[in-house]
Amino acid sequence: MEFVNNAAGTARRSDGTVDTSYGRIPEIDAILANIKTLSEENMAKVKEALEKVPEQMEANKKVYENLMKKIKEKGVEYLDTEKARIQRFLMSDSVSKLKKGAFRIRSNVLDAFNSLKPVTAETTETAETTETAEKSDEEL
Repeated sequence: MEFVNNAAGTARRSDGTVDTSYGRIPEIDAILANIKTLSEENMAKVKEALEKVPEQMEANKKVYENLMKKIKEKGVEYLDTEKARIQRFLMSDSVSKLKKGAFRIRSNVLDAFNSLKPVTAETTETAETTETAEKSDEEL
């Protein structure tokens, strides 16, 4: 799979699903992992890092920018509502495969903003469940 992914520029797993890193920019993810609020100062850090992103990742860069803007406007609750909305599109048979790919990227990038969510007992439990599920996927 690694050979095929490298040759085709894809991020598929052996079961055909898309890897959770698909569409993400590691440099931006590292910055987002260290911030807890989307203050003007933190947004400036992210925007500065986005300026340095290579041109071939322009589409992914725009996803980060748009999500950051929406989160700033609507609050961190937007993360959960948007994730749920995207999941409905991904489960729908009426959405084209091309659109599903774009939604998958958006869903993956949304996960990069999880550090903005307030930490609660429910959040910790959900994170542990997700982490366990991801480990199970890797074992397959």
